Amino acid sequence: MTNYVYLLEWYGPFSNQKEVLEWEAEGIGNGKTYLYIFKGKKQGKRKYSYYCGQAYNQSAGRRLTNKGHHINEVINRPNELSIWVAKFQNITPQKRDVNLVEKLITSVMTQTIITDEEQVLNRTNKLRPHSIVYLINEWYEKDGNPLEHYKQNTMPKLLHDILICYPHNNSSSVYGNKQIQYISELK
Repeated sequence: MTNYVYLLEWYGPFSNQKEVLEWEAEGIGNGKTYLYIFKGKKQGKRKYSYYCGQAYNQSAGRRLTNKGHHINEVINRPNELSIWVAKFQNITPQKRDVNLVEKLITSVMTQTIITDEEQVLNRTNKLRPHSIVYLINEWYEKDGNPLEHYKQNTMPKLLHDILICYPHNNSSSVYGNKQIQYISELK
């Protein structure tokens, strides 16, 4: 079985699609944005809704402006919207790589993090990967500075910094670390 290792740079939070497009034009970080994740509240709802998606043929900012996108379900409450976009740091991904990472994040969100499946807007791709996947999520502010402290109720606090998926016959074991901790300076 093949092992897949991915290192993602997540940037945000952005409050709307236009802000993402403007940021992408600045060219901070390595390469283009392939993945995005957002949380927001639907009109008349008290709980947050979540969505993880991919943008292989276009940037994440461009994808979020597509007609009929799920972000339109939460855009009417801009003060409640938080968007994060990701770039692959260690590879130039193929379509299968982007699919695999999206599948891992979405299945972990749906099956372990968000207990109410209705809160995850993804209609497909909620099932586990069938490959061994190692995912390291690094979080950055929009200006490219590392995010050192994760605030409560934010995507960095919600999504594990490290996710490891080991598939078995009919299930997968997922291991992770919520937040990587500083240890010390080395000489």
